[in-house]
Amino acid sequence: MYTLFIKRILDIILSFVILTVCSPILIITFILLTIANKGEAFFVQRRPGKNAKIFKIYKFKSMNDKKGPDGELLPDSERITTVGQFVRKTSLDEIPQLFNVLKGDMSLIGPRPLLIQYLPLYSEEQRKRHNVRPGITGWAQVNGRNTVPWPRRFELDVWYVNNVSFVLDLKIFWLTFLKVLKRDGIETAFLRKPVPPWKLSQETNFMQLSIVIPCYNMELYLEECLNSLMVQNLEASDFEIIIVNDESKDDTFRIANSYAEKHNNIVVIDKKNGGVGAARNSGYDVAKGKYIYFLDPDDYLAENTLPTLLALMEENSLDILTFNSKSVVQKRYPLSENIDHPIPELQVKDGISYIASRKHKNEIWWFIIERDFMQSTGIRFIEGKWMEDAILTSELFCKAQRMAHVDIDVHRYRILPTSAMRNKSPDHYNKVIYDNANAAHVYDAVIKSIPKNHPQAGGCVKRLKTRQQSFVFFLMVRLMKSDISVNKIPEMLNGFEKIDAYPLKKFLGEDYHGVGYSFLVYVFNRKPLINPFIKMFRTFYTFAR
Repeated sequence: MYTLFIKRILDIILSFVILTVCSPILIITFILLTIANKGEAFFVQRRPGKNAKIFKIYKFKSMNDKKGPDGELLPDSERITTVGQFVRKTSLDEIPQLFNVLKGDMSLIGPRPLLIQYLPLYSEEQRKRHNVRPGITGWAQVNGRNTVPWPRRFELDVWYVNNVSFVLDLKIFWLTFLKVLKRDGIETAFLRKPVPPWKLSQETNFMQLSIVIPCYNMELYLEECLNSLMVQNLEASDFEIIIVNDESKDDTFRIANSYAEKHNNIVVIDKKNGGVGAARNSGYDVAKGKYIYFLDPDDYLAENTLPTLLALMEENSLDILTFNSKSVVQKRYPLSENIDHPIPELQVKDGISYIASRKHKNEIWWFIIERDFMQSTGIRFIEGKWMEDAILTSELFCKAQRMAHVDIDVHRYRILPTSAMRNKSPDHYNKVIYDNANAAHVYDAVIKSIPKNHPQAGGCVKRLKTRQQSFVFFLMVRLMKSDISVNKIPEMLNGFEKIDAYPLKKFLGEDYHGVGYSFLVYVFNRKPLINPFIKMFRTFYTFAR
């Protein structure tokens, strides 16, 4: 009787009362968002409801639809409006779901509605969660925090479906009210939402993800890196962490082993120092996961972000998935800015089209790779030279058949004065210069590998040529501060001319622009000016130091 009639009647009465009481606030919010978003106050997304019937869920729209030059939406941080920030902070953006309750799409109490793409991933038992209307809050939400594993959440959802009653709903409503007052980590529509599951059942029994971390003298940062991987809402059997100790002289090796003793999914490799490329290759060679991710030990990840990335990789059959990174210094940013936001449908492209349409980073830590794909290419990190990840990134991208970018805040890049690219010791500094030269020559082969009949070949080659000439540009900038004889510069430039990496005619543009860049390019492109300019700069630089 309760589930057939009374529950629905209570939903209607309570939703109507809440909407009536809040109507002045809702009207003002609607007007402000309509102005801020130029006519669009609501965000609408399709979700599965009772019996997996698809319905449209309503929210207030906190971001506009501004796009970049490539036609893709700008990052969330650039699209959220001032009104939207307030609406999201106060959770007013979720109140329109009460209209879904009035319409009969949802209930006040029930399993939270997830995304449509997760329907095929449920086990038979887990599908029972769709035997009732989805709710704004539920039994799973009042019985766990964000770190509760997804299989357990679905057990709680199914238990609710099998035991729904007026007394149980009253208990959930009361517990929700208490937890909202305490801000106790409850996952309702009015609070921080759970990340979508990448694997809803335990039917998949193979390793999903391998995370390779090369380490050299990272005792100050390794623990924070590893701790960030322990709060990803993944079972230990689903992922492995491979720490490669590259003959560290500090306490790095002991810290790595202490974590390995506590976590059976952590593997420590101790090897003779061979550089970061060799260390990454060592981890790659023993990796067992379906997907592989290379993370630096001085960086870390936002909580509960990996499940979403793995889900997107799986659902879209991707070779590579790229995501967003935030630069940090001392202040910690443990939570993602937008992991709980709706994810638009990914624009899946081959790698050549991806490069043509989007500026990409040199580093390796802003994308996940399907390991079979990487193995099929035969591509590995170059060893004994810097810029190894810049080379591998472009080589892999050019081979990818299915890749995409998701606008999710995931990675934390720590800016350190002691990092490899900021190390000012003469030997290291000069080696980076010569390794930049090597990267420019390696890129020549990458550029020549692009099929001329590909529709996006022109755009891809243009961007790769810009990247190739960026190695030459920044090499020249480093030469200004180095002790390398200016007499060696003509020989370098002659080599670059043979591969069309010099003069720097294709460097300035969409990716690199501004007065500073333009001035230096003007000087660097005129050989008679280079030597006197660098000598003069070195004089002033030495005096300033």
